Amino acid sequence: MRFTWIALTAWFAGCSQATDTLDGAPRAARELARADTVAAADFDGDGVDELILVTDGVARWDGGELDLGGGLMATARDDRGGDGREVLFLGTGATRDQREAPARVWRVDAGGGLLAWEQQGARNQVTDLRVTDDGVWVAAFIDASHVAGGWLVDGAREPLVREKFATRQLPLGPEHAAVGRIYGDQPKSDGDLRVMGKGITPRTLPTLRGVRSLASADLNKDGEPELLVGDGWHFAYGKQAVARLRLLEGPDWSEGRTIASFDGEYTIREIIPVGDRLVAVGTRSVHLLERDALGWSDTVLAPIEETGQAVVIQEAGGTSVLISGDPARVVPLP
Repeated sequence: MRFTWIALTAWFAGCSQATDTLDGAPRAARELARADTVAAADFDGDGVDELILVTDGVARWDGGELDLGGGLMATARDDRGGDGREVLFLGTGATRDQREAPARVWRVDAGGGLLAWEQQGARNQVTDLRVTDDGVWVAAFIDASHVAGGWLVDGAREPLVREKFATRQLPLGPEHAAVGRIYGDQPKSDGDLRVMGKGITPRTLPTLRGVRSLASADLNKDGEPELLVGDGWHFAYGKQAVARLRLLEGPDWSEGRTIASFDGEYTIREIIPVGDRLVAVGTRSVHLLERDALGWSDTVLAPIEETGQAVVIQEAGGTSVLISGDPARVVPLP
């Protein structure tokens, strides 16, 4: 992506960790233009991601631009075609500056963007967006407190899940999902994580308070994916919330362990598996978790704004993290 580079800040000069490219030259952190939110996808299948910067509701990338008509809230990459040419789905909705924006899902590829789904209601926010072999899963508020989630088919969504504050939803097949709630049924009560769907009784998994992030990865290569849960949310988040990352072991996720608890953070907003490593996006920093002799080590990759966003990207020289802000930044993974 062609952006004008800005001189690196003192933080990058003193704290960033350069990594070697294939020709031995170091990959240094670099700065881009301002971005409220960010996304990425490999539209042409060349192995290098297009970087997408979203500013004031407009997404821009090298050779493309799309007015989203709202704030970017969720992203999901789609390579179900298997040819390396990815499609990007963007979930957008109402923000403080765009209060009348509908909830939408955009489909973006090398040719531009198309509106794939739209909903107008009391609270127009997309809370989660996933792509699996079964399709595109959309979770969005349907009133002030309830979130519905289900598969997107021909521009419509038939909800499979409808729960209060179920803002995180991870499909576990065509008819079931892991559903994380930030709050329970009563105001300010603790949230939870449950497996639910057609033909089964909802089953509660072991977590702490509310769930703010959710991912899945087969980290131990046994064919049974683990659930990765960012829990510990509390309505008095500034004083009582805990930024905890919990690993629940497959196949039934009834047992697990805490692999990280980040001091100075009050939640984990995204968990991104990268091979056998994990990128965790907090409220102050972006963290890289790696296995070591004592369990998991934590490397702080870069600071992030409290409402900022980060995505993992593939560059010609290796894997990096794209972080929103003024300016946006690209930080190589060690």
